[in-house]
Amino acid sequence: MLNIIAGTLSVGVTPSTNSYESIATVSVGASSTSATVTFSSISSAYTHLQLRVFARATVSDSMWVRFNNDSGASQYDNHRLNGNGSTVGADARINYSALWVSSRGYGIPSTANIGSGIVMDVLDYQNTNKYKVTRTLSGQELNTSNSDIEFTSGSWKSTSAVNRIDLTINGSTFAEYTHIALYGIKGV
Repeated sequence: MLNIIAGTLSVGVTPSTNSYESIATVSVGASSTSATVTFSSISSAYTHLQLRVFARATVSDSMWVRFNNDSGASQYDNHRLNGNGSTVGADARINYSALWVSSRGYGIPSTANIGSGIVMDVLDYQNTNKYKVTRTLSGQELNTSNSDIEFTSGSWKSTSAVNRIDLTINGSTFAEYTHIALYGIKGV
C-alpha cells in the first residue's frame, strides 16, 4: 500500500534543488562588543535569505533589522506571538522604523553564557514586484520561569531588492560570543 501511495505521490515530482549556501558570518570576540552587525553587497544569486543567530547583549533588549539602510518611520510592519510556559501574548507594530527580530521582554539576554537562538527567513528578497516579508522564530532557555519562545513576521514596505541587512539591539550592543550567519537559499 505504501509503495502505491509513494508511487502516486512521486508522479510528476522533480527532485528538490534547494540548497543553503553560507554567504557571510560575523562573530563578536571575547571581551568585545558591536553596536551593529551589517551584511552588505549581498549577492542576487539566491531565492531567499536566512539569518541564523546566537546573540547576547550588554543589556537585555530587543533586536531589530533594517534593509538597505532604510530607517523610514513607516517602512516596516511587525507581528508577534510569544509565550514563556505560563503567559502568552500577541501584538503588532504598524508603520515602524525597523523589523522585530526578538522583542523586549523576550529579547536578547545579557546573562553570561546564555543567548537567544534565532532563525529569520527573508523571502523573495530579490523580487522587485512585491514588498519583502520575513518570518522569525526565536527563543532562549534561562533556567528560570523567564524562558521563552517567540514567532514574529514582518514586512518591509519596499519593492527594492535587498542588498544590505543591518542588525542592532535597542539601547544596547551585541556582547561577546554573539554569532550571526547569513545564508542564501537556492531553489524554490
